[in-house]
Amino acid sequence: METSKSQSHSSGIQVRQKFIVSQHVRDVALINGLKDYFNCGDVVLDSRDLSHYIIRKVSNVSGVLIPFFAQYPLQSSKLADFFDFCEVANIINNKAHLTKEGLERIQQIKSGMNRGRGKL
Repeated sequence: METSKSQSHSSGIQVRQKFIVSQHVRDVALINGLKDYFNCGDVVLDSRDLSHYIIRKVSNVSGVLIPFFAQYPLQSSKLADFFDFCEVANIINNKAHLTKEGLERIQQIKSGMNRGRGKL
């Protein structure tokens, strides 16, 4: 998930959820396969020889990605991040991210995800 300053948002902060899978460019066929399978998102190649599959659109996160991982749960430590990801999606879908409390909750969740887990 990304947060950035924004003059066009009343809170001054824009929140965007982002799902990303990265692989070396030699495995771009795998990344393209994910895009084909989910029928949404983008494939991006970067200057570090990485290929990325990225889903940013709220309707694709909530309508495609979350139902998939709810049906086929992750079998790793990433499962806890998935639950956090779902909580943020719920906050966004309910427009609570437009409130101070919602933004604070998202920042709290974000700080504990991925490498931040266990620091809370």
